[in-house]
Amino acid sequence: MRSRRALLFPGQGAYLSGVLMELADDAAVRDVLETVDLVARQNGNEPVSPLLLDAGAVPADELAGTDPPRAHLAIFATSVALYRLLTDSTDARPDVLLGHSFGEIAALTAAGALTVEDGARMVAARDAACARRRPPDGGMVSLSAGATRAGAMLTALGTWEVEVAAVNAPRQTVVSGPEEELSRVEALAAVAGVRARRLRAPYPFHNRVLRPVAEEYAAGLRDITVRPPAVRVFSAIGLRYYTADDDLRQALASHLTTPVRFADAVRDLYEQGVETFVECGARSILTDLVGQNLSGVTTHAPLKQRVGAASAVAAARGGAAPAPPPPP
Repeated sequence: MRSRRALLFPGQGAYLSGVLMELADDAAVRDVLETVDLVARQNGNEPVSPLLLDAGAVPADELAGTDPPRAHLAIFATSVALYRLLTDSTDARPDVLLGHSFGEIAALTAAGALTVEDGARMVAARDAACARRRPPDGGMVSLSAGATRAGAMLTALGTWEVEVAAVNAPRQTVVSGPEEELSRVEALAAVAGVRARRLRAPYPFHNRVLRPVAEEYAAGLRDITVRPPAVRVFSAIGLRYYTADDDLRQALASHLTTPVRFADAVRDLYEQGVETFVECGARSILTDLVGQNLSGVTTHAPLKQRVGAASAVAAARGGAAPAPPPPP
């Protein structure tokens, strides 16, 4: 009996220049890129295709710092294009989709709740809302600590502006907040022997300081058509499946201020029989986290690197272990 399979849709950081260069001749990839490029131009941004088809394009750190809207559209396009490649036959359809942070927009697009165009518009509207109702300067920091210890650190600092933004693994918790307060968190982490790493995030996502942005974002989504998902989508924020009764526009807007509980989500899916997890995006951010939460499961990250992507996608589609990449 085939084990149940989940496709994981990453958010921040899941960008790799030229990641689709070996897959550029596929009609599904071209269709997704053309649609996302159109939405990018409509919103005053440069197209994302050059970023994903050229290994020499802008690297992740630079793009995240200089052009977040384009970076986010590139991440969205990568996930949706890869989903098309992984599910080009009925036998390859996943049992459940799981998005992390704004990766839920790509997951819902893959599930048919949104067209590719409307999904890209949702991504663009998110950045537009941040620009119009700009939050305090800040970002996100990953701590090599569990949620309890991370929370105790914030309590010790006496800060209310820094909050737990994501609980990803037993020893990975992400906090977000204004710049000055995050610097205090990093200083305390150094004293406590906790590794702290800044993430490629332009704003303090999943924090109540983004409440005005969330309200602006919700207003900007009113004209986007949403349908019931045709594939089951499990929320790492609500820890439940989306249903036809959910207001997906309001849910996605509220995510800007609500923490992600990825660790709980993958454990819930495992208890439901999911034993294969496939990264539907660039790099291996989420499958690496799955490995930190669960043992004895199968993971695939077909776009972990740009070289060998075509064969890795074919292996992941068939459920087989990916072939090792060729030497550099």
